[in-house]
Amino acid sequence: MADVVTADTTGSSAAVHYADIVLSQSYRRSFHITGQRLIQAAEQGPEEELFDYMVELVTMQRAACKRLNTFQAGGAHT
Repeated sequence: MADVVTADTTGSSAAVHYADIVLSQSYRRSFHITGQRLIQAAEQGPEEELFDYMVELVTMQRAACKRLNTFQAGGAHT
């Protein structure tokens, strides 16, 4: 997938559209997984580690959001 993300987005519009779909689905799945991890941490994790763990997960989600936005800004919706 990294090759698709870093590929020249001026190429085939079908390939770019497909890559956009794949990245969008991956982004949404990552939110689902993050939610599950937060629920598990809330139920089982030590209280003193909960906030730091949440910050770690949110930082990963923010990075995923930036990757998706960067790709989409490169012409994925043409």
